Amino acid sequence: MLEDGHYKSYFPDSLVKTENSMFIIETKSDKDFKNDPDVINKSINAKKLCELFTNIEVPFSDIHQPSKWEYLIIPETKLKENIGLSFDAVVELSRNFLDLLLTKRL
Repeated sequence: MLEDGHYKSYFPDSLVKTENSMFIIETKSDKDFKNDPDVINKSINAKKLCELFTNIEVPFSDIHQPSKWEYLIIPETKLKENIGLSFDAVVELSRNFLDLLLTKRL
């Protein structure tokens, strides 16, 4: 949300659907991950948004739509260094970076 109370447009880097979850995944340059105050604010808001989405009842009974949503963030160089990992391993790595980002700056 902007200072004037309006919402800013947001387009995630990736949206991934698995059997049980939906993931909003962001990559950030190392410089932005470490120093950009907007990154922490976006991460906090995206994490809250995913919590809200998770609590919405899926109205479609004829298609499988996972109800669990999760926000993940990872520095670009760390993603490149670990590009051969499985998706589940990248998820765990990204969770660690999100925790680091939120605990470091709060």
